[in-house]
Amino acid sequence: LGEERNSAFSIYSWVALNSVSVTFPALIAILVNFYDPKKLAFYVIILGAIVVPFFNKGRAFMLASLIVLSQLVFDKQRALSKRVSYIFIFIIGLAVLVSVAGEFGINIKEIIDNRILEKDSDMASAKSRLTSYTVFMKVFPENPVFGVGPKTQDNVLDLLLGEANIIHVGYLAYLYYYGILGCIFIFLAIYFLLREAWDVGKQSGFWGSFYGILAFALGNLTFEYFVLSEMGLVLAVLYMRYYGELARQPEMIIESQPA
Repeated sequence: LGEERNSAFSIYSWVALNSVSVTFPALIAILVNFYDPKKLAFYVIILGAIVVPFFNKGRAFMLASLIVLSQLVFDKQRALSKRVSYIFIFIIGLAVLVSVAGEFGINIKEIIDNRILEKDSDMASAKSRLTSYTVFMKVFPENPVFGVGPKTQDNVLDLLLGEANIIHVGYLAYLYYYGILGCIFIFLAIYFLLREAWDVGKQSGFWGSFYGILAFALGNLTFEYFVLSEMGLVLAVLYMRYYGELARQPEMIIESQPA
């Protein structure tokens, strides 16, 4: 899975294959709640949320970043005029991206055609997801309760037709491996994290944790596995707990939300 042990000086234990796609969006979700829109740092963060995922070329990364930025539009605590202005800022950011990339000889069209639209591989990645859904529907009924264990069986590899070496959808892969009984705990954990983050958002106005966790949950529609110890997810939970405690103690709340 491409895991790597962090140094002894890090509070986080592992960096896995999809770490950047989980951690970076979660950090953006938190930071856009922390910085005042009147400050330059706020707009640098938005620009970074556009540029970094695009040049990373990861579609799940791009989707997750769009999800966390969408809070700027859906947050009713912000004035409507500001929410509309963020849409224009996003469009301007894309224009800046294309312009700057061209100056450095980066072919934006090639990135869009070959990575996002997969014209060079005839949509191989997208097809592997569709095949995964089909294969899952065939094999899951064979062991729905306990699963087959943490290894893709030979019959599944044959059914995948060489398009992937694993059921390439996180939720389905876990159901195949561990069955309903094994997955109920992790699925419920994600559900309760989202519900708690939603409640904290409604009570305190801090939506960073909810959108960070939501990006993780939706990302696993395309990721191959779950890693709940990702740095971004851990920070989202810590901020959720912090703002949750403030919401339960109104007398201690210090106004920290952007106007």
